[in-house]
Amino acid sequence: MRILFVTPTLPVPTSGGRTRLFNLIKHLSKRHDISVIAFLQPAEDELLPQLRPHCNALELVPFAGFTARGPWGNRLHGWKRILLESRPSYVTTFPVGDMRLPLRNLLAQQPFDLVIFEQLFLVELVDELGHHPVMLVEQNVESEITNKSRQRSGNPAHKLRDWLVWRKLYRFEKRWVSRFPVVVAVSDSDAALLREMAPDAEIHVVPNGVDSQAFAPVGSVRAGSTLLFFGTLSYSPNQEGLIWFCQEVLPRVRNVIPEVELRVVGLNPPPNIQDLGRLPGVNMIGFVSDICSELWSATASVVPLFVGGGTRLKILEALAAHCPIVSTTIGAEGLDLIPGHDFLIADDAQSFAESVVRVLQDRTLRDQLANNGYRSVIARYDWRYIVGEMELACMRAIEKQEPDPSNVIH
Repeated sequence: MRILFVTPTLPVPTSGGRTRLFNLIKHLSKRHDISVIAFLQPAEDELLPQLRPHCNALELVPFAGFTARGPWGNRLHGWKRILLESRPSYVTTFPVGDMRLPLRNLLAQQPFDLVIFEQLFLVELVDELGHHPVMLVEQNVESEITNKSRQRSGNPAHKLRDWLVWRKLYRFEKRWVSRFPVVVAVSDSDAALLREMAPDAEIHVVPNGVDSQAFAPVGSVRAGSTLLFFGTLSYSPNQEGLIWFCQEVLPRVRNVIPEVELRVVGLNPPPNIQDLGRLPGVNMIGFVSDICSELWSATASVVPLFVGGGTRLKILEALAAHCPIVSTTIGAEGLDLIPGHDFLIADDAQSFAESVVRVLQDRTLRDQLANNGYRSVIARYDWRYIVGEMELACMRAIEKQEPDPSNVIH
């Protein structure tokens, strides 16, 4: 198959969503011709050598990056977008119009058997495709994440804001998901939500995966009392969970194990997240090019998430590295893993702290969780197996009736 991926960000293994797409491209390219069109942000040129070997064509559209504003500037700009713009703020993140002509030129240069839109950001470009078969990949059901955030908020202003965002985003998501004959979800729960939105679409589940060979520990020893939190730190569910852990859970753990250290690894921490490094026991590491060394040396990994969708790459990667995990229920949502057998689960501060202490103090428990989790992950979530499910979805999208060009949304 000749497949074109239309994606807002460069698919390189720097964060969860990008890592997923990078691995799918890497494995698909062994049997198919893969092309990519994506925005290229400043300082990303050095990442291109990772992707180029897997691409037949790589079309990059310059993007200046996200505008930095102060706290009040962010709030005012956010309310302006919510109240005055017809499109949801989520999909105005990237300049869709800047990609229209490059995409048009790329389609004119060579035919593709399938065009895959990665997430909702660029779906409005589907009107450029003519008769090309298309498929949409939803790494999350974005409106559901906003809905969960709205339900958790205790601030009336935030509840109003999130309700307005949710309503606009849900309508947009439902409208565009319904335009694709085949849609890929990453979990069964997300697939159920998408089927409600688009009863006529064929929904396939292609879960997140992990390169189990790359994460296999090499001569490492887990000692001491080191916890690891890793993920994209500009992502609000990660921010909420990390703040909660640092403020509510870590002090309880330190009461029992004063020497415990939390290492926080991830891209783009905003000022309020950077400030967590001032708390006792919190070490803000920032971005690391290879998360394996952190996972191999950590005593345990924590996943304190309360909002989210899809499946957690961070859990798969930790278990592939034999690193035991303590997670919330939402943190492990969508994964075919057994709480108490493959990892520990806790949803309030006291029980989460107690679970962390158990893992830190009990080497036998650590080894059991690490070994059980590792076996489960390599049996179900290795990319080498998951790519076959992606291929099946691609073939079904090609087989489905081509889009009617008169049925284009303007």
